[in-house]
Amino acid sequence: MKNSINIDDSTISILMHQLNSNSNSIAVNAARSLGILGFHATKAIPQLIVASIAKNIELRGQACASVGRIATNPIIAVPALANALKDEQTSVRRYAAAALVEYGSEVNTVVDQLITSLDDPDDYVREFIISSVKNLECTLLEVKQSIKERQYDGNYFVRTAAKRILKRCDIDSKVA
Repeated sequence: MKNSINIDDSTISILMHQLNSNSNSIAVNAARSLGILGFHATKAIPQLIVASIAKNIELRGQACASVGRIATNPIIAVPALANALKDEQTSVRRYAAAALVEYGSEVNTVVDQLITSLDDPDDYVREFIISSVKNLECTLLEVKQSIKERQYDGNYFVRTAAKRILKRCDIDSKVA
């Protein structure tokens, strides 16, 4: 027998209401649950975006992660996630960068922020940003140059991701 999720609107509505709870753990778990529901929770994206700028660090990060898991509305989600790349907390920036990977070529609209984030002090943020640009048009000159510079990054995984993208896009890996 095939497993399936039977979700009705009332479940989504309850979880959306719980995002505004005074209890941080309830709000964080609601955000996490909405992400687990994936595309079933599409209508929660605007509220998750609001949660991505909440005072609670864990809620901000989980809201970004869930937006990435739902991944259905790039027009609203991608700019909000790009904005979260500026968050003071590394964990939030990581979640936002990882979530952007799910949006593929839709990240074209935030190329400037992605390029800026390639200089993030956190290795994981840089690696996730490189992974998110893998779906961009290979002809974007600004992205090419930034990725070329990352092939000499101090972190092995960032270097490897950069070299993989350069090879996939058939870009000369020598910096000009």
